[in-house]
Amino acid sequence: MPRLPDLVSDSKLETDLVDSCTRHLFSETGSSLSTRRLFREERWQRRDLLGHGAYGMVHLEKCITSKENKVRAVKEITKGVLGGVRNSWVHEVEALVKFSHPKYNHCFVSSQGWYELKNRIFVTMEFLELGDLQSNLNDEPLSEFEARQITRQVLEGVGYMHDNGFLHQDLKPSNIMVVSRDPDWFVKIGDFGISRRLSDDIDTSDPVYCGTLGYMAPQFNGPTTSLQLLLSPDMWSLGCIAYKILTGALPFPQLRHLFRYCVLGSKFPREPLHTCKVSDRGQDFVLRLLQARPEHRMTAVSATRHPWMTASLDPVKPRPPPTRSR
Repeated sequence: MPRLPDLVSDSKLETDLVDSCTRHLFSETGSSLSTRRLFREERWQRRDLLGHGAYGMVHLEKCITSKENKVRAVKEITKGVLGGVRNSWVHEVEALVKFSHPKYNHCFVSSQGWYELKNRIFVTMEFLELGDLQSNLNDEPLSEFEARQITRQVLEGVGYMHDNGFLHQDLKPSNIMVVSRDPDWFVKIGDFGISRRLSDDIDTSDPVYCGTLGYMAPQFNGPTTSLQLLLSPDMWSLGCIAYKILTGALPFPQLRHLFRYCVLGSKFPREPLHTCKVSDRGQDFVLRLLQARPEHRMTAVSATRHPWMTASLDPVKPRPPPTRSR
């Protein structure tokens, strides 16, 4: 078995099964020689099924050895399901652990670590009761103020990932978790299932389709070492997310729509943005992300500087009526 990255190996939890519970053993230190090394035990009991995807299920677990009401989400991945992409869980854990550092906690779902039992990998994650953004949208547009709130937070997280050489590759509302919602949305990026590092051997000699239809970027042909091109799929996905939040619909719901826009040169679907009365700056922001040519898309840095992002997030208050002079 290839050597695991340090971030991954260091975050592995010492684990076994006891009385139908998952038991972790943690090593801690005290303030004297006799307490130089202490051990603390946690036992977790599986509760509800939260969801399932292509590579595994996610369950809710409760800590039964804590007086506090500690809960977590645990993603279970069966190794046999991964097939030729056995290392995908390694990429996921590496990104999850990296961005669980306190300085990134406001942008990403955090993790306590991972463990292995038999032929399965279990990845622990922060549990957020409000669920994902997709389940909170209900295919209805949000106000432009709320859309800008959410988009700015996701963009900040994407910027951190790109600055550290990571690509998410599957940004979409169902992979964005909600901490609090309207009127003050607080969201975090989650599910790094197909994320990877730029240091990995990425073969771009052939188009590789990663992501989810509706949010997946049109690919470029031929090998490239251009950082902008390698990172551009995440920026396309961000544009689709912003469009979805603003209009309640996807800009290119089917491949034929994407083909007409990217290959046949059909016009960008602005009408839903007009119908939802999105400002010129908001429309320009989305359009600059959803450029057919990846080299024409904004980067995370340039998107952060866009006027739609730099404008105040204070809600626009109606002007008071003019006072009449007597």
